[in-house]
Amino acid sequence: MALDDTNRDDFVAQLEEKKCPKSIVDRFSKLYNKIILFPSNPAVFDDKPRWAWLEFDRTTFKTVAVIDNGENGALVQKFIGDLYAQSASFLVGALVGVDASLWAVAAYSLEMDDYKEILKAAKKFVNALGNNFGVGVKAGPVSAGVGVGGTPSVSVGRAVQFGLSPSGISKSNNLLGFGNGYKAGVEYYFSKAQ
Repeated sequence: MALDDTNRDDFVAQLEEKKCPKSIVDRFSKLYNKIILFPSNPAVFDDKPRWAWLEFDRTTFKTVAVIDNGENGALVQKFIGDLYAQSASFLVGALVGVDASLWAVAAYSLEMDDYKEILKAAKKFVNALGNNFGVGVKAGPVSAGVGVGGTPSVSVGRAVQFGLSPSGISKSNNLLGFGNGYKAGVEYYFSKAQ
C-alpha cells in the first residue's frame, strides 16, 4: 500500500480494516508530508505482529525505515533487502517454470495428438523436474531438505521456513524463492493453456 495526498482516507480505512494499532492509524490520519510505502501484512517476530514501513521525504527523497513504535529501524532495511533477493529469485523461478512448461508441451506434442493428454503429460514432467531443485523429504505440510543454494532448511507449508547457516538458525517466510516461483510459473502456464 502506498500513501500520498490522493488516497489518505482509503489508506487509513485499510489500516483500520487490517486492525493496525491505533497509534499507527492516528499517525497517518493527520496531514503527513511524506510518501509512505506500507506492507499489506505485518511481519511476525516472536509470535507478535510488527508493522514497519518506508517514509520518503517529498523534497529530498531521503528514505527512512520506521517500525510500529515510531523508531527508525535497520531491521526494516535488512528485511527489504532480503525480500528483494527472494522476490528476484521467485521471478526467475516463475520464468523458468513457464519456459519449462512451454517446451514440455512442445516436446510432448511431437509424440502425442490429444491436447489434453499432452498437457497432462507435460505438467507431470515439469512438476517432477521441479522436485529436482533440491534434496528433501515431505511429511504432510512439513518438508525438510537442502534447496537451491545448498542451505539446509525445514518448511511448514508456505508460511514459515527455518534455515541453518554458519551464523546459526534463521526464520523467514516461505512465500518467495526460486522453487515457489517455479511452481507458480508452472501453474500459471497450465491455467492459461487449458
